[in-house]
Amino acid sequence: MKTKGNRNELIDLISLSLPTFSAIFSSTLYLKKIEYKGTNSSELYNCVEETFELRKGLFQDLLNIKLGIGKWTTSELIELMEEYMTTIRSIFRNVDKM
Repeated sequence: MKTKGNRNELIDLISLSLPTFSAIFSSTLYLKKIEYKGTNSSELYNCVEETFELRKGLFQDLLNIKLGIGKWTTSELIELMEEYMTTIRSIFRNVDKM
């Protein structure tokens, strides 16, 4: 899906991709033998950020976008999406080394 910087398409992409990556993150933590306490997405994201030494709050920002919390400019969404994709690649590289 190419968003071409379209604000609504960026929000849709974030909203649709987060549940998929949540499942991958949960499985990745299991493979690393890391147990996280909690049953909600925020706690999972906090554990992933800590485990992979990521920017604290990245996934909470993405979750907030999905939930419609806060006001995000198109440029902020583009910047966050770029960070999101870079972070996902970094996590996958880490998993490949396991």
